[in-house]
Amino acid sequence: QSTSSTETETSGSLQHKEAVIESIERVSFNGYVYDFCGCDNEAFFGGNNPVLLHNSRVHVRGRQAILQTHAKKIQLANDVDLSVVARGTIGFSGAQLQNLLNIAAIEATKQREKKVGNKHMDFAKDRIIMGSERKSAIISPENKLSTAYHEGGHTIAAMYTPGAMPLHKVTVMPRGHALGVTVQLPEIDQVSVSKSEYLAMIDVCMGGRAAEELVYGIDKVTSGCTSDLQRATKVATAMVSEYGMSDKVGMISYDNDDKDKMSASLRQTIDSEVQEINAESNKRVMNLLREHRKELDRLANALVEYETLDKNEIERAVKGLPIKRDVFSK
Repeated sequence: QSTSSTETETSGSLQHKEAVIESIERVSFNGYVYDFCGCDNEAFFGGNNPVLLHNSRVHVRGRQAILQTHAKKIQLANDVDLSVVARGTIGFSGAQLQNLLNIAAIEATKQREKKVGNKHMDFAKDRIIMGSERKSAIISPENKLSTAYHEGGHTIAAMYTPGAMPLHKVTVMPRGHALGVTVQLPEIDQVSVSKSEYLAMIDVCMGGRAAEELVYGIDKVTSGCTSDLQRATKVATAMVSEYGMSDKVGMISYDNDDKDKMSASLRQTIDSEVQEINAESNKRVMNLLREHRKELDRLANALVEYETLDKNEIERAVKGLPIKRDVFSK
């Protein structure tokens, strides 16, 4: 075991502050990667000679082990199953998992609960994924409806596009810098992604803009589509220039260094391919939303009324079924 502490120089002398790493304990390698000390971008790979890995993400067993370690000081309610929490936090780092438990514990305290329950875990998970709610933000009814159609477009595209990642939640409650958020979560840890799944990602990105154009007309499309177009372009560019998923460019992968050495004609070909992928995606999604226009209207109205819908509530909303909630949870 060893300890480490931070030091600062004051008036020519070094002063020790609170320890950063309290202790390091060597354990036998068990095949898993763990994120130590809540570091967001580092993890130690076990064994006789530990190796520091950067930007690591932990698989389901590792996530469960991290949750169990950090949950020792928290009283959990009987409805909390950390194995279920681990399966629902794909892509979370060790720091995010620790933060999840901290946020859940704080929320339980605010509600004067003695134990942390599933509802507090869900609150913490949403806050990490979607950002903090900006309840003080003043949104006009017109903008709220426009946001509802935008997020509804993403949601309908995710529901009816083959290969799209499963829906988790959609909200028109402003969070972080966004007026609304549509969240998709994979059901299992993904090792690789197919071409059809990448195209589905782009279609879901295009859903918000397509919904705005369908409902309000092309002249009323808002700047809220910027981040969607950026993500769609990023995915399409990777497909064409890195993953060999373009017939015109061919089965070649260019890294960042290669891109600086590309000829003007090759760059033009890549840009043309990316534009075509995005344009074809927009056409597909526009047709899909026209086909499911009634579901889109129902979903938008439900979002205006309830602001946040989970997967089951989304399915009920698009079918025109009532959403059952306590009057205080609307």
